[in-house]
Amino acid sequence: MDVLRAPILWLTVERSSVDGRSCRDYVAYGNDGARLGSARAFPWRREIPLHFAPALDLSALILRRRRSFPLTGKVDVLDMSAHRRIGVVSRSGRYRDAHGRAAGAFRDARTLGDLAKEGLFQTAMEMLLGGESGSTGSGPTGFVHIVAGKPAGTLGRAALPFPTSASAERPESPGLLRKLLPRRLDNALFNPVPRGWKLQSTAADVHDPRLRLAAALFAVELSHW
Repeated sequence: MDVLRAPILWLTVERSSVDGRSCRDYVAYGNDGARLGSARAFPWRREIPLHFAPALDLSALILRRRRSFPLTGKVDVLDMSAHRRIGVVSRSGRYRDAHGRAAGAFRDARTLGDLAKEGLFQTAMEMLLGGESGSTGSGPTGFVHIVAGKPAGTLGRAALPFPTSASAERPESPGLLRKLLPRRLDNALFNPVPRGWKLQSTAADVHDPRLRLAAALFAVELSHW
């Protein structure tokens, strides 16, 4: 499980379709590009299964929205093998461990502007905004990870430092069109730099790292709603 405690993890998300139903496919990577796990989220289903790579020898998780989710915003994180709950994630970004104790939170970076000006979250914000984050819609494009009331890392969009199978399958632009287009426009249209969500930790976290990853994944999923 130590690999999930690494200072940097990555999440990629791709739109997909299964039997005519739209969904989003997530893949978790280490900073070296090693595949750590995957998940598939259907907006109309309550459950998001998160399966880890066999080499990690970790039980799969299920993120299950409670039936009361529209009112409470609570999602149970369940260990499929042990048949037990390892924590609860909330729509607000907060998450708690199996005993109900506060474990952390992913706060939309856009709501922390005033606090950043006061200096409390200045370092975390500079890390986030100093990267290569970019907007992909009206939802959040960056979060500050809070543990025990203090910034413990960031979750934001950035260029991947390694290739993925999805990026390798993108076709290059036709030769004639490449000659006519400016290089930057050609790259933007036909050879975009693959991007993902960079989960970077700046402080040690004593809680189950699977819970942190599940909370990060759900924060990204909510950003697409």
